[in-house]
Amino acid sequence: ICDGAQSSLDDDYAVFGMVTSGMEHVRAISAVQTGTEGGMSDVPVSDVIIQSARMTSSGGKTYVTLTGTY
Repeated sequence: ICDGAQSSLDDDYAVFGMVTSGMEHVRAISAVQTGTEGGMSDVPVSDVIIQSARMTSSGGKTYVTLTGTY
């Protein structure tokens, strides 16, 4: 889950979506403290666990509902 611009992913990835409800969960994940691990930066220092993901479709669009621990 990317929250905001991710210039390092430009021209490498194409995933688009919109949060229609539950933005507080995205913000909570974004607020998890991060550090450096294995030469990679911005790695959560504690686990962010998505416990379930449910996909539904309506009107030609696909929606994903996540529940987790962060």
